[in-house]
Amino acid sequence: MRQLSASGCVVGDAYEGEFCAGMEAAFTPPYQVQVAPELTKDAWGVWLTSYAPVFTSTGEFEALLAIDMSAASIQQTEQRCLVDILGITALISLLAIVAAIVLSRRVSQSLLMLAQDMANVRHLRLEEEVPVFSRIREISDMASAVHNMKSGLRSFRRYVPADLVGELIRRGLGRGHGHAGDVTATVCPAEAPGAR
Repeated sequence: MRQLSASGCVVGDAYEGEFCAGMEAAFTPPYQVQVAPELTKDAWGVWLTSYAPVFTSTGEFEALLAIDMSAASIQQTEQRCLVDILGITALISLLAIVAAIVLSRRVSQSLLMLAQDMANVRHLRLEEEVPVFSRIREISDMASAVHNMKSGLRSFRRYVPADLVGELIRRGLGRGHGHAGDVTATVCPAEAPGAR
């Protein structure tokens, strides 16, 4: 039975359409809600029909309630869901791109600061401290290693003049491919504490 005022159909009119597999299954025990496997077409249009059993107060099967949804309504719902899915996907992609840009900038900024600190070491500017903070373990370990190297060089500089080390670096002797030359160095033993 269908009640569609636009088509002039009223409650009580006989439906002479074909019985689909969903309806036959709904009439077969155990009585359960069934949905037609495909769209059906009749004089009123194209529909997707679902069937729900109706029981008496004693639990006996009494009737079957059929509900039609027009194909146009299904198509509109599918299009609306597709638009929602595309919108959500685009939003998630945009957020992922923004997060990737922010993360890459943080990483590159830490690496640039670390490179600046290493350049200071190269030119023996050991007093200049470049704070490098990063949540990435590898960058944090490199920054710690550079800091320890600078501390070691500052201690070494107490016994070897900085000018001498700078001259060695300029001549390339510290790179393993320098040339022979005369270098005069004087190393004095450290005075013990309390010694005179």
